[in-house]
Parts: sequence; C-alpha cells; structure tokens
Amino acid sequence: MRQPEFPFAKYRNWGETPENKPDIDTDAILSLADWQAKTFKRPIRDDLTGYYSFHPSLNGATGYVNRAHARLFAGKTAISEGLSEEVFSGNKLRQPKHIAENAESAIAVFWAISQTRRDVLAQTLANVSDGKEVPHTQAMWAANAVADYGHCLQYPVDIDHAGKNHGSELAIVIKRIGGSAASDLENFGLFAEVEPGSLESYDGIVAMEASIAEQERRCDFWSPRHQAILDAFPGVRPSNEVLYMRLSLSELLSIDFIEIA
Repeated sequence: MRQPEFPFAKYRNWGETPENKPDIDTDAILSLADWQAKTFKRPIRDDLTGYYSFHPSLNGATGYVNRAHARLFAGKTAISEGLSEEVFSGNKLRQPKHIAENAESAIAVFWAISQTRRDVLAQTLANVSDGKEVPHTQAMWAANAVADYGHCLQYPVDIDHAGKNHGSELAIVIKRIGGSAASDLENFGLFAEVEPGSLESYDGIVAMEASIAEQERRCDFWSPRHQAILDAFPGVRPSNEVLYMRLSLSELLSIDFIEIA
C-alpha cells in the first residue's frame, strides 16, 4: 500500500523549517478555530485528501465509485487501448472494485492518522499541563499534526457535489478570518519538530488545541465514509490501519504502521 505515489504527508513539498521560533498570532488562530467550529463545521482538506468527497451513505459511496469509473473509461474503447474486446470488457468490469479498494485504503489511512494525531495531541497537552516530559516520538507526531493543519489551511481543496473545486474561494475566506494563522501553524509545527520544547509554550498550547479540534472533525468526517465504502462494496476488506486503531496510543507509537513527515 505504501508506495511513493500514495498520498502520504512525507511526500508533500513542505516549506523550509524556520531557524528561529516563529512568532504566531494566537488571536488569529483562535478566531479561525471559532469560525471553523461554528460556521464551516468541516475539516480543511488539501490536494492529498480533498478528492475523496462523497456523501457518507451507500448511495454516496456507489456514486463516487461510478463517477470515477466513468472518468477512467471516458472515450476509451478496446481499439483505442489496443486490446481485445474480451480483455477490455474484463478490465472495465473489474475497475469498480479496484476503485473502491483504493478509496477504502486511502480513507482508512486518513482516518487512522487523524485518530492517532488526536490522541497524541491530547496526551501531549496533558503532559504539558501536568509538567511531565513529552516523549520524543509523541512530540514529533504532535508537531507534525500542527504543521499539517497549517498546510491544509494554506492550500485547501473544497469539492462540491458536481466535482468542482472551490479551494481558492475557501483560501480567501481563511485568509480574511485568520490572517497569517495558516502559515503560522505550519511554520510553528515544522520548528517544533526540531525544537519540541516549543510545544510547551503558550503558542504551542494554542496551536495544539486548534489542531486537536481539527483532528476530531477529520475523524468524524472519515469514519462514516469508510463504513459507506464497506457497505456499498461487501467484497472490499478493511485495511490494517483500521485494525491498528484498536491499539492503545503507546502500542501505536511503538510500531511503524504509518510513517509521518
């Protein structure tokens, strides 16, 4: 499953890691978090996650796969593909399940990452509140969650039911409400990966609190869509990432089931 072309954060073109601790506008971050919680009410997705968009129902999942199948074979014939009619028809019949399997695999990973980030951020905030040391691996996950949230806020993808991307309009709204909050979060997260102690600052606490709310939204978004794919395509088996979510946080962080950026 984990191939270079698969959309993992480690293949994202991150910005440069700041040499000094970034000054972040905590008021702007709080304003943006308030708008997202009360008005937008959805996670912010980017070009890695934004194209898995469908209503979380059997019909929604089936429609998503059918639309993807139609796009894949639009204008193609056995002759244009240099195949016999039998082989071409066989390929066409197998593709819906293949598309559904790919969607399940991607959504399972996005869901697992969101849940792990949520739990890591919660534990890190608890460690900071109690004055306890934050383990290195835990700090790396927490910092990555902050950076990822900021990156998605800067480059949002917002697909409507017709398949049109309204990401550029959403980016304008995010900038208007949050000012520099998006870039602040990404830069702070990248810096915290190098200097994890910065997570214990007030800036770090605000960044993590905003990021944990985002992970909650992502879990609520991906979970029903994953179930919808399984309901619509009974032949698709759940990925290992779904099974890993039954483990405790300490067990999860002790295995290399998902490699983060």
